[in-house]
Amino acid sequence: MPGQYSAVTVVGPQSTRDIALPTNVPLAELLPQLLRPGLLRTEPTEVNPAGWTLTTVEGYRIAPGRTLAEAEVGDGEVLHLHDATDQIIPTPVEDIRDAIEDHVDGGGRAWQAGTGRVYATALAALVVGAAAFLGGSATAVILTGVLICLLSVVVTWWSAAENHSLARLAIIGGALWAWRVAHLATAGVVGDGMAGEATRHTYGASAALLVTVLCLIGTPLALPYVTALGGVTLLGSIGAAALAMGAPLAPTAAGVLLAALFTLGIMPRVSMTTGGLFGMDRRIQAGESATTEDLRLRLERIDAMLCGGLIALSFSVALTSIVLTIDGGVFEGWLAVGSAVALLTRSRVFDQIRHVAPLRIAGTAAVGFAAWIWLNQVTAMSPWLPAVAVLVALGYAGTTTIPRSTVGSARTRRIVGVAEIVLVSALVAIAGKVVGIYDMVAAMSN
Repeated sequence: MPGQYSAVTVVGPQSTRDIALPTNVPLAELLPQLLRPGLLRTEPTEVNPAGWTLTTVEGYRIAPGRTLAEAEVGDGEVLHLHDATDQIIPTPVEDIRDAIEDHVDGGGRAWQAGTGRVYATALAALVVGAAAFLGGSATAVILTGVLICLLSVVVTWWSAAENHSLARLAIIGGALWAWRVAHLATAGVVGDGMAGEATRHTYGASAALLVTVLCLIGTPLALPYVTALGGVTLLGSIGAAALAMGAPLAPTAAGVLLAALFTLGIMPRVSMTTGGLFGMDRRIQAGESATTEDLRLRLERIDAMLCGGLIALSFSVALTSIVLTIDGGVFEGWLAVGSAVALLTRSRVFDQIRHVAPLRIAGTAAVGFAAWIWLNQVTAMSPWLPAVAVLVALGYAGTTTIPRSTVGSARTRRIVGVAEIVLVSALVAIAGKVVGIYDMVAAMSN
């Protein structure tokens, strides 16, 4: 009937209003009146009426061309004014069995035959890797290791195109067993003591490097592992050669630490140079053409080399720091802790997780080990070591939850950059003391 109204309650995004609306006017003509200040969070001039609708409490949406009378909206009813793309009223449950099935299917992935294969593969990789650290007769270990190395190369070539995770597990397993076999096979070739043990591990790293190079022939997935083992082998060979020539442990470790830290500073530029990015830039500037696919492949190769280099340097610094903490004196301990802290400060240069994680993990492990050793030497602190460890861990976790603005983060980066310069300068000075340069100069002056 013309002129008839319905008193309804309209619930908008910002407020609720009691309004009398004509029942014979289409909703499309009522919406401009409803989209007024008070019901919305935005100004009416910024809202398109076609993008809004009214929904009853039963979940029925009123079509733009229908009237309130046609929608059977009477006095006292509640209407929800909302964006047409929103579901303001939850979908009612019509069948409990179907609802349970939909919830279970949407809540997680079903265990299928492929899941069982992944589980079996991961379990086999875990057993193969753990077995590399177990004891056994020399003959059994060598025969098993040679077989696993051959299988790792074959599995890597076979699965690289379809299953990257399996290929990476095969590379890691083959490298571990190659290291174990070479370390065991050279037991009667080199001498005993620290120099002999370092030389045997150098042979092990070389054997692991050989296996990863063979894997690299079949797939570029092995490039990060080749780079990592290449860096470890190079630094280890330098340290083993110095120890074999009679150099003391502390000066040798100090030299390896400084070499690793300074290499870490130039690692991004080295990876871009060896990856051919600078050469590609020069050719493009000279007028040669290059496709985006060529650039993508080159960037992937550079990233793989950078990841491998960071892993090698982080591992070398952490291991050398632990050795200095155990066998060194006061200055050696400060050099070890300072080098570990340098890993943490250097990690702020990168922003990708795969680049930051090796530095953070290695630095945290070395600092934590040094703190544990030093606190253990204090008799009064020994009973409180678990409590101290828990408090430090909770304190660190708490500080990471503090929100920081962009300006605050930039200021922190500048402070850390200045602190890193001071830290490296102090490490060079301490390394001079550990190596014996100051004593040598004093002896020459006398």
